[in-house]
Amino acid sequence: MGAAISESITIPSAPQSYHRMFPLHGLGLSHVGEFIEAYGGRQAFEGWSSEDVCVKIVKPLTERLQCSYVDLLRAIKHPACREGKKADVFVSHAWKCNFLVVVDSLLHHFADRLDTIVVWFDVFTINQHTWKEWWSLESINEGIKDIGNTVMVLTINQHTWKEWWSLESINEGIKDIGNTVMVLTSWQDPVPFTRAWCLFELYCTDNKEGCNFEMVMGMKEREDFVATIHAGDERKVVNSVLAKIDVAKSEAGQEQDKKAIHKVMKSVGFSQLSSTVKSFMRNLLIEVAKKEYDRRADTLGKRHHDTLISMAKLGVLYNLQGAHKEAEMLVKECLEINRADLGVMQPDTLMSMHNLASLYDKQKKYGEAEPLYKDCLQNRRLVLGDGHPDTFTSMINLALLYDKQKKYGEAESLYVECLEINRAVLGDMHPDILMSMHNLAVLYVNQERYGEAELLRKDCLENQRIALGERHPHTLSSVKSLAMLYKQLGRYGEAVTVYKECLEMQRAVLGDRHPDTLTSRNNLAELYVTKGGYGEAEPLYKECLEINRAILGNRHTDTLSSIINLSEFYKKLERYDEAESLDKECIEIQKKILGERHPDTLTSMNKLASLYEEQGRYDEAEPLYKDCLEIRKAMLGNWHPDTMPSMNKLISLYKKQGKHAEADLLYKDFLEIQKASPGDKHLDKTLSRKESTDKKG
Repeated sequence: MGAAISESITIPSAPQSYHRMFPLHGLGLSHVGEFIEAYGGRQAFEGWSSEDVCVKIVKPLTERLQCSYVDLLRAIKHPACREGKKADVFVSHAWKCNFLVVVDSLLHHFADRLDTIVVWFDVFTINQHTWKEWWSLESINEGIKDIGNTVMVLTINQHTWKEWWSLESINEGIKDIGNTVMVLTSWQDPVPFTRAWCLFELYCTDNKEGCNFEMVMGMKEREDFVATIHAGDERKVVNSVLAKIDVAKSEAGQEQDKKAIHKVMKSVGFSQLSSTVKSFMRNLLIEVAKKEYDRRADTLGKRHHDTLISMAKLGVLYNLQGAHKEAEMLVKECLEINRADLGVMQPDTLMSMHNLASLYDKQKKYGEAEPLYKDCLQNRRLVLGDGHPDTFTSMINLALLYDKQKKYGEAESLYVECLEINRAVLGDMHPDILMSMHNLAVLYVNQERYGEAELLRKDCLENQRIALGERHPHTLSSVKSLAMLYKQLGRYGEAVTVYKECLEMQRAVLGDRHPDTLTSRNNLAELYVTKGGYGEAEPLYKECLEINRAILGNRHTDTLSSIINLSEFYKKLERYDEAESLDKECIEIQKKILGERHPDTLTSMNKLASLYEEQGRYDEAEPLYKDCLEIRKAMLGNWHPDTMPSMNKLISLYKKQGKHAEADLLYKDFLEIQKASPGDKHLDKTLSRKESTDKKG
């Protein structure tokens, strides 16, 4: 393709599949390498973006014929562009990214199919002279749909090359492509996760049945990630990456694009989409770690020190993902090899022991976790000393385990020891000391030792303000904990003051729309209600709902919780019309996303029925109570704790309606069920006595 193009060349007529707004034809991926060599080799392309390649090579080549590069290949019957062959894979990438990085990523990912795969690569496929005439959401969406596969090569892009994409075409196209691969060039802080268009493309793929999405990294990125987790704490490394993902903060080159994309994303909710992105990223990092482990096991053997490091790191990552079976298999094997080869007192063996204990702890297998934590702590004291950070970690984890098992005496002893030892080594203001103070305060609350808890919380908060600052997350957490303690003690005035302080700080640090800010806003509203401050509570409840609708969408669980909270608030004020409207909305949403038979849907139906009953609207309450009862019988059985109260409510309603025959018949059923009830009948007897009392009245 380096030779001059003959003046006699013309563009052949396209097959019928090409006669559409979105071009489906592509070129063989192997030809991209030939293209680079034909125009000066890799050295000539060094530092070029895809936009540079387009401006410096593709557009000049196709200027006379005003066609795409692929059409030019078709015109000269080049084997890289098979006539009538649509692309197998759609490549989506940022134009300001490094062109060679994109190409290398594609060549590596499709190494086993280089000779056969045909890619839709916009630099080559799109007519760069006329693309504005056809590019739209509808056309791209439809095109990707027909191609069937997408490779998304997304790298750093701080410019606005995507200003001309449209939502409809990409959405419809990606639906038909079926397979999207996102190539990340910065695994620590992937810029695609901050770009609305990139996230929209992920959303389009993941939101369509039959479509697959995966992320891949280039070799340099993989090597850097492996080196980073092997040199440090893999938990902190991965959590640091995931903590930066927030779909709601994504930006676009054009404000109108951002608004349009965010509007679409709200249909599933920003929080849910962020969770989806995190899940894909977590899977990618685990896949990279597993390949490195497999490589080392094959080349070095399983008992090699470097292989054991990879084995341990992979086990921890599986544990973070919740893949406990895979994690346990690796961690146990690692511990067995280290014990056999290194002995029980070697630091690597102790770390393997700690990892296995942590795995059992996370699965709530406390009986299996405790002896491992204890052995690990005992050996670390002997090998590393009491003041070593690993020994401190073992003490804290064992204390937390004791706390979970309500072994408060053992937990307190360790917490106090942690404070005494580490104060001498680290000083009062060290974060580990402050965390120990916080944990001990929690323990005191669990034991109802509120006076000691309050003093410790105040000391911890004061030290955090000095050491970390007013706006540090740990400081905010301590402010919130102190407010919760005051609420628990019934000291509502003090609780309101502290919650207001917490809310103001969270608004300043995290923003109005952060989940922690919303939680504090809701908690403050509840406190106001407890004090009878309904005027102060209402705007807070309404703000929570409004923000959750805007950020998460109507179908998110947090939005549903806000709807329910506001409805219950209105019921307290006897503002029944407003409560009814919210209850109906809640039921409608729950039926769509959970189904008519879900326990949460039934609870909401029951609440609406109770609202009708309270207003004397018995005929409207009856069908709801009956539906709840029938579904609960079918789904949960006659003896379930939710079924019996449903019978009770319907019996009570029948009596209020004067339907004594129906009430008596249902009460007989109630007694029969009670007689036949297996197991503990305490609840049933309570209900029976209540109903008997009702009948006598």
